Amino acid sequence: MKSEDEIIEVMAQLPRYREGLHLIGMGLFSSNEEISNKAVEVLYKVQQLRVGKEIFFSHLNINIQQVYFKRASVIALGSSSFAISK
Repeated sequence: MKSEDEIIEVMAQLPRYREGLHLIGMGLFSSNEEISNKAVEVLYKVQQLRVGKEIFFSHLNINIQQVYFKRASVIALGSSSFAISK
């Protein structure tokens, strides 16, 4: 997912309410580092969108948010893989 449209398309396919981003957020708890990092990447991209910010903070439980912010601070967010093209 590189473009804003692709991110919105994925979000549209997720179940509404808590279950949608929660499913992605559960990837943060994976013992597989690649899966955990991809979950951070997807949540970061969602969070960068206006609608994503609203959903992010209102639909993810506090435990998932805390793990996300902890893992995101460890990963170099300046990497090109986190960039969103419009």
